[in-house]
Amino acid sequence: MAYRNIWRNRSRTLITAAAVTFSVFLSILLNSFQSGSWDTIINGIVEGYYGYVQVQGKDYLEEQSLDNAFEYTPELKKIVTATKDVQTIVPRLEGFVLAAFDNSTKPLQIVGSDPEAENKMTNVADSIKAGQYLSQTDDGVLISDTLAREMHLEIGDTMVFIGQGFHGANAAGKFPIRGVVKFRMPQMRGMVFMTLAKAQELFVADNQVTALVIDTNKPGQDKSIVADLQSKLDTASTYNIVLWEQMMVELLKTRELKEVGSKIVPWILYLIIGFVIFGTILMMLKEREYEFGVMNAIGMKRWRLSLMVSIETLFINFLGVLTGALLALPIVYYFYKNPIPVSLMGEDAKAAYDDFGVPAEIPFSFDLNIFINEAMTIFVISILLSLFIIRKVRKLKAIEAMRH
Repeated sequence: MAYRNIWRNRSRTLITAAAVTFSVFLSILLNSFQSGSWDTIINGIVEGYYGYVQVQGKDYLEEQSLDNAFEYTPELKKIVTATKDVQTIVPRLEGFVLAAFDNSTKPLQIVGSDPEAENKMTNVADSIKAGQYLSQTDDGVLISDTLAREMHLEIGDTMVFIGQGFHGANAAGKFPIRGVVKFRMPQMRGMVFMTLAKAQELFVADNQVTALVIDTNKPGQDKSIVADLQSKLDTASTYNIVLWEQMMVELLKTRELKEVGSKIVPWILYLIIGFVIFGTILMMLKEREYEFGVMNAIGMKRWRLSLMVSIETLFINFLGVLTGALLALPIVYYFYKNPIPVSLMGEDAKAAYDDFGVPAEIPFSFDLNIFINEAMTIFVISILLSLFIIRKVRKLKAIEAMRH
């Protein structure tokens, strides 16, 4: 009966369903675009340096000191490598020094790493502007093009590093420049890369590393990697298994603030659609007041009337939600496979992406949760409005209704 009633007034039904369709369609596109743009930035930073998971010393996340390094043993390497969904591990030893060349000095971060593993994850070799990439036995360093410009450095020049090593040891050494790199991210432009062996020698930290950076080709499994490693390693006193979200707290907070602002438009749409549905309900109740009065007079219970009208409202909204989602699906999928070039938004936008070292393109997010969340929001609105129908019909008086 509810289904037949819906199509008795096709115009009213189609107008209401169209309003719901437009709301769901536009909301999905906005959320997909925003989520895709942030995913591009975050994935670029994660894959460009931090990795999805890191094995660190117990207190290294709170205090990034060489004294919180840990021993990199063959047994530890075997355990991490054998963990499910781990694709690459990059051992790193990071420390700070004062660098000098000619009459210039500058504080820098030293990153000692396995050249082959580092390049496999971050593709540093592809960003070489001058010189060459490091070999496994190289005694030289890679510097950023920014550092080369600021300190007037060239390939073959020698830099002097002075700092504090492991457990207070003196760290000092001279290193020739092997290559100049255009690093992807701004925070990497103050880093100097060398082999892990040379960094351990500089900081007097035999077999020590500050982190094992883990890369995976299944980013969605990062939490399961953390759980697996926590069950295998001594996290009570020696290690800390860190998810990328814990290392990028400020960026994630910025994303949350941006998303709060961007939620205003969808909620304005929800408010509009709520009024449209509410207006349709009032119009329907008024038009069918006599009909409801007759049905109640011949024996149909008020709760059955309420249920019938509620089913009609839910069906119309289901039709609108389904149509909106189906219309948005091919568009979202197309821009998921064919990202929008940032250059279309202007050179300033492209420059901002270049500064972050991420691809200057915005793919839409093809996350099914976006579709589900929008559908559920509309249905919640429908259910709340259905409560008004139930209240109105339950107060219906057959004789008064039939007089109108």
